[in-house]
Amino acid sequence: MTKEFQNFIKTVREDFKRNKQKYLKQAQSIYPEANIVDIKLIGSYRLGNTPTEDSDIDLGIVYANRNTDEYELVEKFKGEIFGYGGIFDIVPVFVNKKEKSLNEILNEINDNNLKHTKSN
Repeated sequence: MTKEFQNFIKTVREDFKRNKQKYLKQAQSIYPEANIVDIKLIGSYRLGNTPTEDSDIDLGIVYANRNTDEYELVEKFKGEIFGYGGIFDIVPVFVNKKEKSLNEILNEINDNNLKHTKSN
């Protein structure tokens, strides 16, 4: 991995951390019916993972309205939220604290992404 790409990864993560509240408010205003409770940098750019130069930047939209249509959520967000590195790819994440914690859900998404990456 080049030093330039290492700096890019660091900047993507720092940008997300610095602007998370702005991105969250933007997400909540785009689709208030979904009851968006959080956003997370997930996938290969999630802290602890190692992206490649071909990796996209995934934004987990954490919502609590069980009646939200995930396809509609993704469509509403296409091209709407972007940070350092470009437009975020949107990954809907339904959270029901009675069933699983948010960290458990994000770990499952991470595991599925790693399996998908290894199979390609």
